[in-house]
Amino acid sequence: MLILDLAPEGSGEKDMLMQWLKKYLGSQKYQKTKTEHLTRSEDLANRTYHSMATLILEACDNEQWVQPDFQERLDSQNAVLVEYLTRHVAVIEAMQDLVPAFFGILHALYTAHEVGRTAATFCSFLQKQGKDVHQKQIESNKEVKEVAQQLLQVVMEKCATVKKGLDEGGWIDKVLESVLPDIQEASDGENAAVAPIIVTFKELIEENFMEEWAGQVVESWRDSVIGFSYIMAPSKD
Repeated sequence: MLILDLAPEGSGEKDMLMQWLKKYLGSQKYQKTKTEHLTRSEDLANRTYHSMATLILEACDNEQWVQPDFQERLDSQNAVLVEYLTRHVAVIEAMQDLVPAFFGILHALYTAHEVGRTAATFCSFLQKQGKDVHQKQIESNKEVKEVAQQLLQVVMEKCATVKKGLDEGGWIDKVLESVLPDIQEASDGENAAVAPIIVTFKELIEENFMEEWAGQVVESWRDSVIGFSYIMAPSKD
């Protein structure tokens, strides 16, 4: 993102960042980056950023343009980038049980939104480079940007589903029931041992306090999703 949102031309920052990126992608530190503990969205984000970084280096390096396999290599890299973005769209589309949106759901949505936003910015960045970027990449940007915007759209649709579900009401009661189940049900069920604990807990904590707490929990879920409405989608220029 530092490269995509550069300081004004002439500052020397562009060349410095491009050299750093080239060195980093070829370093042992990057090659040894472990991905087995990443979530599905994180793994796709990692692969997507790597593809964009590689394309920035190759599409903006006119010394590589004369190489016999350059255009074929560029087409292959763009196809990989589109594939990762398309996979991310599929992952978000397949998400179920969105309400309430716990950490796993929110993390996946925010990660996907960041990837889509970065990919759209990537396309705009290359579009503004003029003759410093290979024309073949400008043509490929159209498909990349289309899938990036598709990813942003599906994220917003999922967030709308979460918000709608939370707005339907009854969630405060559900939160209270989850932490303070009915005494009779607890006594008759497998968790009979917790029944005395529930009785003691209700004697210590006022009902109004618990209702206020449950309300704050529900509001925190809603606020986490409403935040997306304040994030403006990248421009279409």
